[in-house]
Amino acid sequence: MRVPFRKKDRAELRAETKDGEVIRAPYVVAEQMRILMRRSELLESHPAVVAITSAVSGEGVTYITNALAVTAVHDTERRVCVVSLDWSKGDSGEGSSIVDVASGEAYLDEALIPTDHDRLFLLPAGEIPLMERAGFARSAELRQVIDDVSDNFDIVILDIPAVGETSDSLALTGLAGQTFVVVRQGGAPIEQIRVALDDLGRDRLGGIVLNDAAIKAPSWLVDPMVAS
Repeated sequence: MRVPFRKKDRAELRAETKDGEVIRAPYVVAEQMRILMRRSELLESHPAVVAITSAVSGEGVTYITNALAVTAVHDTERRVCVVSLDWSKGDSGEGSSIVDVASGEAYLDEALIPTDHDRLFLLPAGEIPLMERAGFARSAELRQVIDDVSDNFDIVILDIPAVGETSDSLALTGLAGQTFVVVRQGGAPIEQIRVALDDLGRDRLGGIVLNDAAIKAPSWLVDPMVAS
């Protein structure tokens, strides 16, 4: 199945929450996200759950996650939810989070953050003590929340911390059908990337997404897994 290509639409794709958080995908990045969607199970599985991670922090996982989400909701008629599972960010603000939903302190619809796209929602990670994160990442309660999100959305994209930062990442990627690894040009050393790929396993690896890559070549020669 091919993603619709809007040749005349070269503007940045974007969405915004009521609190002013902007999710964006510049035209060049959106084009690469379209190719990623064709190569992944996003357009084939219902629902589709994919994970985005990296070997080390600072590679642009959240940027790519958001770009993929806003491109998917722009190009298709599907409901999309971005689920943050990086508790080091503590990104729920004053609202409810996935931690609250898993503990029974909030309903899923109370924790979801809407955007100005009526089919795009965010589910923040919230906060959880460092010593409790390993258990929560592997808990039946967390898996149940992801299952519940999948019941309500066509595409679920998990924003997961770097594999090299915490072993919890391996457990969290197990919640998804496919995992994509973000590699920033000039970022993680090759050996660390290799270790991360080996740890994740090749069976569910969807591919590598190059971020912030400067490639001096005609556009038709550029590897289609590049975002910049």
